[in-house]
Amino acid sequence: MAPLDGEKGDIFVALNGHNYRIKRGEEVTIPKPIFEVLKNSTEMDQLAMRRQQELIAKGKAFN
Repeated sequence: MAPLDGEKGDIFVALNGHNYRIKRGEEVTIPKPIFEVLKNSTEMDQLAMRRQQELIAKGKAFN
């Protein structure tokens, strides 16, 4: 998982009472539901960044 804005720490995921700490930059094997959580999180982060850029371009962003 590629870090956003220089994130360097481990990734923590909790799902249905199970906790996972995933080290960045290392190849790991994880259950498919955890992969889906990470994938959805990445997609939402990217969507939020695109939306923020659109608002900035339109001059509607709040600082």
